[in-house]
Amino acid sequence: MLSIKALERPEFLRMSLKDVLGIFTSDEVALREMEVFDHLMKWLSFDFNNRKPFRDQLIDSLRIGLFSPKDLAKIRQHPLARDSPKYLPIPILHIFDLYDSLLKKVQRFGYGCGRP
Repeated sequence: MLSIKALERPEFLRMSLKDVLGIFTSDEVALREMEVFDHLMKWLSFDFNNRKPFRDQLIDSLRIGLFSPKDLAKIRQHPLARDSPKYLPIPILHIFDLYDSLLKKVQRFGYGCGRP
């Protein structure tokens, strides 16, 4: 199992795309998905001019369904991710916004979901 300390070493930033994706797409990684995102963005920014073509592939490797709405909002604001043409969390955020809006209306008007 990969330790968080290994990801903080300079060697991580020099790894190949194949190695980085191999690490973070493995089920062996014991990191929250937001931590994975943060490390992917650190790796990307280390040599952004040469790694920019890999940005969409890195974003596609994320398990979007495991992010909280709050984390998705953070990703949406991240300068390296937000202008990606394949940026997936934007539509998902709208679903969460719609859900929150409907939930507030249900609570405000007292509509219950209980059985009659």
